[in-house]
Amino acid sequence: MNLMQLIKSDYLACNSISRTFFLIVSYRIARYLFLKRNFFVYNVIFKVYRLFYRAFINVICSFDIDYKSDIGPGLVVYHGLCIVIGSNVKIGKNARIRHCTTIGNKGNQDQSSPIIGDFVNIGSNSVIIGNIRIGNNVTIGAGSVVLNDVNDNMTVAGNPAKLIKTVTVHGLAK
Repeated sequence: MNLMQLIKSDYLACNSISRTFFLIVSYRIARYLFLKRNFFVYNVIFKVYRLFYRAFINVICSFDIDYKSDIGPGLVVYHGLCIVIGSNVKIGKNARIRHCTTIGNKGNQDQSSPIIGDFVNIGSNSVIIGNIRIGNNVTIGAGSVVLNDVNDNMTVAGNPAKLIKTVTVHGLAK
């Protein structure tokens, strides 16, 4: 998808959440310029924009999504405060993230970051760290600490996160 298609997808997903839509668009522009920085003009624009992004978006708005992370279309962030998404995190399409959520690596020599599937709903105050995979159609309860892989179609919650239920898809338990 190109930049405008991603922004349109996010707009349709966000509906009336204008503040967080502005923050998501700021991330999309930073990511776009980061990927195009091999061209001289884009590199100059990226360096200037990066200052704005770090100063205003990261510090003042407390919305810390690293432009090196790869987030699919349809992202919705509810109450966009204290969101931290580290570099190299991969998030699929139509993710729902609530406030005070941290997604990243453990901060030691292992710099591997989580890979999150499509249609994932992440509750507030959640922490997802390490070299783990979160499947598609997963719900992570509020206040959860996810340190291990989560399979498709599951609901997990707690510290550490444990299976709460498996979602039935088309009559089959998965």
